[in-house]
Amino acid sequence: MQLQGKPGRPQIDSVSATKITLHWTEPENIGRTRITNYAICYGTKHMKLVDFKLHNVIRSQTSCTISEGIRAKEAYKFAVAAVSQEGRGPLSDFSEYVRTPTRDGKPNIIGCG
Repeated sequence: MQLQGKPGRPQIDSVSATKITLHWTEPENIGRTRITNYAICYGTKHMKLVDFKLHNVIRSQTSCTISEGIRAKEAYKFAVAAVSQEGRGPLSDFSEYVRTPTRDGKPNIIGCG
């Protein structure tokens, strides 16, 4: 059974003190069944990968806004995995870290993770 491939690396669209909007591209190889949703894996510089949070995007949208657990003045990075009836595919490459501002503003990309 061939699972879908890796989605494109998430790109940050907007950042506020309590939410981050990102988008990605669907995998080139989508497997034998259609993508039903995406799983977003995210965390801060101070977290171990096993402690990263998971957020599910319903349907096959390739963008979302994350607000759960997002705090001001914290650096986050994101990866995405496609999910189908075959299961969850591999994680994309992680985005660069982005720091949330103390107030709404533009993303502050702080380098590779």
